[in-house]
Amino acid sequence: MTIQNIHQLGPVALFLGIETETWSLAQFQQAAAAAKALGISSLLIKIADGGKPPWYGSLGGWKAVLSAVNQTGILAIPYTFCYGDLFGALDAEISTLIAAMEYCGLVVADIEATWGGHSDWAQRMSAALGPVPGLFGVTTLADPLPPMQNLGVVLNALKPSTNFWLPQVYSDYLGSVYHAQFDPLQLPYFPVLNLGTDFGSNDVLQIAQNAKSPVIVLWEYQAAIGAYANTVKSLVAQFSQPNVADLKAQIALLSAQNAKLSGALQQILGIAKGIQAF
Repeated sequence: MTIQNIHQLGPVALFLGIETETWSLAQFQQAAAAAKALGISSLLIKIADGGKPPWYGSLGGWKAVLSAVNQTGILAIPYTFCYGDLFGALDAEISTLIAAMEYCGLVVADIEATWGGHSDWAQRMSAALGPVPGLFGVTTLADPLPPMQNLGVVLNALKPSTNFWLPQVYSDYLGSVYHAQFDPLQLPYFPVLNLGTDFGSNDVLQIAQNAKSPVIVLWEYQAAIGAYANTVKSLVAQFSQPNVADLKAQIALLSAQNAKLSGALQQILGIAKGIQAF
């Protein structure tokens, strides 16, 4: 399944965690069914960790995993955790991202503290991914304080090849500051919300409401099907309501397109009448 628009993720997407490295295809399908029952529209599936070989070789490779999830009626999105050139494997990380983007149309790179200040790594990645057709997303901690503030130069260097950001808004504090961090980057961004309080007080429903975002992403699956299942259902209900402003904009766009088509048809009829008269 080729993804051509970030909104194909649907209103509520969900990350699967590192436990999937040893899953069977049946476990992926069970997880997809459980997520779908909660109203989740897409799953972000980890396919590699750093520059190591991509996961799921015993299952036929990560493409087989994505296909198995897609067959359940829920969209599968590949993501990788990237260490940059910390272990001298940046080129391998880039190759995995390119392969996933070429296959799926969309890939997400998880870029965190090891990248701090390394705009050189980001420039290498951006130069390699820029020419590749498809959508490239970056998820990273939404924290403007040290040491994460050193990621500012990294995000700026990645911007030429990036289509959207997924800031990890994991607490009430981060919910109050991430807009100021990501607005200046002038690209679409959609918050990743933490189903837990390991980063501090965290009113997930309120952060989601304040986000005013068409897409939210949740971390992560085990919490979603466990203690936070009712929260996930509430979020799905909140984000499944039709947006009147969006509907009006779509109607206006369709009306404008119809007007153009009508005008073009009138011109064609006029030309046809001229030819007949000739």
